[in-house]
Amino acid sequence: MTRPEPLTRAAAPVRETDRIAILDILRGFAILGILVVNMRWFNTPVGILTSELSLWDRPVDQVVKFLVYAVFDAKFYVLFSMLFGYGFWLFMNKSLPPGKSVVRLFSIRLFILLLIGAAHVTFLWPGDILVFYALVGFVLILFRNVRDRTLLRWAVGVVAAPVIFLTLVFLGSLDSTFAAEMQTTLDERTEAMRDLADRALVIYASGSFGEIVAMRLDEYRVVLEGVLFFHVNILAYFLVGQWAARKGILANVEAHLPLLRRLLLWGLVVGIPVNLFYGYVAVFGDLYALDGTSLAAAALTAVGSPLLTLAYVAGFILLVRAGHLEKLSRGLAAVGRMALTNYLAHSVIAALLFHSYGLGLYGAISPAVGLVVVAVIFGLQIPFSLWWLERYRFGPAEWLWRTLTYRKLQPIRRG
Repeated sequence: MTRPEPLTRAAAPVRETDRIAILDILRGFAILGILVVNMRWFNTPVGILTSELSLWDRPVDQVVKFLVYAVFDAKFYVLFSMLFGYGFWLFMNKSLPPGKSVVRLFSIRLFILLLIGAAHVTFLWPGDILVFYALVGFVLILFRNVRDRTLLRWAVGVVAAPVIFLTLVFLGSLDSTFAAEMQTTLDERTEAMRDLADRALVIYASGSFGEIVAMRLDEYRVVLEGVLFFHVNILAYFLVGQWAARKGILANVEAHLPLLRRLLLWGLVVGIPVNLFYGYVAVFGDLYALDGTSLAAAALTAVGSPLLTLAYVAGFILLVRAGHLEKLSRGLAAVGRMALTNYLAHSVIAALLFHSYGLGLYGAISPAVGLVVVAVIFGLQIPFSLWWLERYRFGPAEWLWRTLTYRKLQPIRRG
């Protein structure tokens, strides 16, 4: 937990001397993983990514897609969500002047994030996560005084709820009449997704700015269908992050080494086989079929993805503690301190690469080439973030967020 600030000090962002270094490093690590996953979403229609349709079927691209699903997908948004929950608890324990409400201040912070997310959706990318972070963040406030065990119970319940729902749907499909109706619905959805994908491939690559905005909002409506199966899990990982912050796991790594080693072991033992199975079904099967295989993938991944994420975290922390990854850690910490700026920068760069008002390469970059693009983008973000933070206190997006939250112009230049 951060060191309490004097009650006479005005409400302000956390000071650099109070930052938890490993928290920034993990944020940077999460931003890298999120970029790997999002690259396909930047360059591929939502109608294809949310159905059994495929745009790239070459063996090399199938292998890349498998690796992305197995190693990255549903792991790094989990990590970033846990870190958000960790940061929430640190924020809620800020010492403010008498009469100042930390809940009100955090609510303002969430509202500003909601506006940023809404602009992100409208003008850059329909795969935005900020809107849901802001909305779920308001729910998270209700858990600020809940006991530790209750936090974890709620987290388990939230993750289990979509799996239970899918199980009930699958059991219903054993009835021939219900199965026929469900198959008709799925066939109609596939055709709708095919039409949406065909329009996206044309409009993003050659349409006007207004047409692209309209297309983006059409795709966002499809993204919203995942609220009960994807976005609801954000709350679970927020709660886990809050629990970890209460325990001071990142603030006092030495005291939690046995826990970290157990997380590494069990995360790898359970997480690797489960996520290999998930990757296989995602690429060579159909995650949206609502059959026994897709249900098994959903159920196992609900457990396997967060476990593998925790293994990543534990392994990374142990490597950093042992003195390895020193240079990489410094670069990741800089990226993590500018996480919002770098996250939004991904969308800006992707729009300039793939949309008609840029290079118009939408749908033309294969998953394999996409990994090269990821390496170039993140390879540039590390030195840029280091350069920027040598001169400025915050990233530009972080500065705007803080300035609007505290309703006071924040000093940005160093010295």
